[in-house]
Amino acid sequence: METAITLNVKTVPAWDCAQMETHTAYTVSAIVDGEFTFAPGWTLKDAIDNYSSIYSCNKEMIKIIRPFRRQVIKPFPVPPL
Repeated sequence: METAITLNVKTVPAWDCAQMETHTAYTVSAIVDGEFTFAPGWTLKDAIDNYSSIYSCNKEMIKIIRPFRRQVIKPFPVPPL
């Protein structure tokens, strides 16, 4: 029997060059058998489809954690010159 996989969902701010506007992309991730697994997508459905394809798992067995987390962008510390 296949076990359910629970994915964390992170929203990622992005720029859509085709539409010239901001967009929210998605990254799904989970720790499976001690390994970090992840997949990106322009939509949540794309990210789940990618995850299912990359890790050969049944999409029906995937659950997602809500609320989604927003990707935090931290400023890179510039060392003094």
